[in-house]
Amino acid sequence: TLPELDTKFREQAARKYLALDTHKLNQQEQTEIIDETLSVLNHKDFHTLFGLSSKAEVALVGNVNGKVISAQVDRLVVVSVRVIVVDYKNNRTPPKVASDIPELYLRQMSAYKLALQKIYPNQYIECLLLWTQGPSLMHLQNKHLAAYSP
Repeated sequence: TLPELDTKFREQAARKYLALDTHKLNQQEQTEIIDETLSVLNHKDFHTLFGLSSKAEVALVGNVNGKVISAQVDRLVVVSVRVIVVDYKNNRTPPKVASDIPELYLRQMSAYKLALQKIYPNQYIECLLLWTQGPSLMHLQNKHLAAYSP
């Protein structure tokens, strides 16, 4: 819910939420989570991903190459000629190059892309991994994803 809040209220809302007893987080853990989260949300290069045309936690169900998939997309942005699908990854040491991305992630994003192509046949589907450590954004090339089709 933080992206929907005015930037001046995000930190306070995050602190209040993470301080709830049910989370069992100490002060240092809360601060680390808040710092990492806000560094992603406030990053100048990620504005489109958290803008008004984006949606969080979008259900995605479809038939991909004869296999039914059911997923929850971390972030989906639908704009005039393209659809951007983003999956957050919190690996402590994110890969620097696409060839080092774990196969599991590539299969996941390939399935998302194929399912979304059926929903948005006239739009370009762009797949991104957002590494929260850093943070950094990695664009996945369609030709690279094609090799991991389910």
